[in-house]
Amino acid sequence: MPQFSTHLALAFAIVAGMVIPVQAGANGRLGRLAGHPLFAALTSLGVSLVVLAVLASAFAPRPDLTAARSAPPWVWLGGFAGAIYVFTATAFAPRLGAATVTAAVVAGQLMAAALIDHAGLFGFAVRPMSLSRVLGLALVAGGALILQQSATTG
Repeated sequence: MPQFSTHLALAFAIVAGMVIPVQAGANGRLGRLAGHPLFAALTSLGVSLVVLAVLASAFAPRPDLTAARSAPPWVWLGGFAGAIYVFTATAFAPRLGAATVTAAVVAGQLMAAALIDHAGLFGFAVRPMSLSRVLGLALVAGGALILQQSATTG
């Protein structure tokens, strides 16, 4: 992986965050047109597979499959987690709206990340839970609820 400056890495992360509601909207529309959100999620992940296969073949070195086979079982959870996210956004963004789904996803990400940090799971350094972290998580979760409430009450 090439080295990116911290600023460039943050810019990539911001752009990735910006395309998540686009993905939810596109997949939601495809799900409605096709008759089921599972079809749209499957199609989305299929397109992702093709794009990543092209990028990997063009830019990445050959993988070390021996090392991958000896990896701990939890490393394979990433694909499972991606499928859950893509299906959830596809199925519920049309009903809840892009802002609410995105806020709820971010709230869930932060909650899980704080617990992972607290326990030092998946190779992350231990960063204990604190009152300020709990307060921050509550504010983000509350923001998601406020977004949904304001969308339903006008």
